[in-house]
Amino acid sequence: MDRDAKLYIDIPCAFEAAQRASDLGIGPRLMLADVRSGILIMEDLNHGWRVGTLERMLEPAIVDAVIGADACSRPGKPLPRRKSVFDEIDTFTLP
Repeated sequence: MDRDAKLYIDIPCAFEAAQRASDLGIGPRLMLADVRSGILIMEDLNHGWRVGTLERMLEPAIVDAVIGADACSRPGKPLPRRKSVFDEIDTFTLP
């Protein structure tokens, strides 16, 4: 993780989310996660994969996959920290 990631990412929570997604089979397989050093090594999904940007949500198959992954992750306990995009907007815009 880049040093400045601490400004906008709760690294322990992100690493826990990555581990849970790996365990559930809805994210890349996690090879190593060391919160203290900020090292997160995941399976290489280079072939046939790309970043899930907003325009991908116009593709029905992608929307179905996201909804399926969300449903798969819901029965587990909540992550230690939960913020919506609106919380983040407030964090960076309010004085």
